[in-house]
Amino acid sequence: MNEERIKKKPKRITARDIADARRAIEIAKSEPVEYETDANGEYIYEFGRKKALPARRPIIIKERMVKALRFPPDDITALRHRMGNTQAHQARILGVCTRTYQAWERGDVVPSHAKLKDLSSLDETAEAIPPIPPERICEIRQACEFSRAEFARSLGVSPVTLARWESGSTAPKGEQLRKLHGYLDTVVLLGRLEPEEK
Repeated sequence: MNEERIKKKPKRITARDIADARRAIEIAKSEPVEYETDANGEYIYEFGRKKALPARRPIIIKERMVKALRFPPDDITALRHRMGNTQAHQARILGVCTRTYQAWERGDVVPSHAKLKDLSSLDETAEAIPPIPPERICEIRQACEFSRAEFARSLGVSPVTLARWESGSTAPKGEQLRKLHGYLDTVVLLGRLEPEEK
């Protein structure tokens, strides 16, 4: 009888799994160190130091969990929120498809070593983009001498979305927020708008 093995889907890594693994590591680190002795009770030295006995309680953490501990799913999500990006835009930045990126955030899939490096470098360089108040967005548009439709087109959004930003019912994020900051810097440099007091 020819039975095909069904590939078992790996278990989703949750925040609790991460916390449990970290707790196990901390417990293992806190184990008192014991040293090897000879028959007379004297310590055995190796390379000028007392020879330590192996840990009494060895812990086994799978490679998948080790990688997840380097950049947990919650941290991947938090990085994206800090950058103000959508999942699709963040996936493009990291060079993966949107479904793969979504699986990282859920904990279904763990990023490869190369992608973990990319995430770490992105985390080091990513700065939170400061929000722009609704009334300031309106001032930027007026300083640029754009109609709402023209300004919306230049930002890559609909006039309705821009109207919502100006009224304060929603706020710009990610790429649109970066573009707005670019316009703000330009109109301030040209002297059409006063810089905000910090």
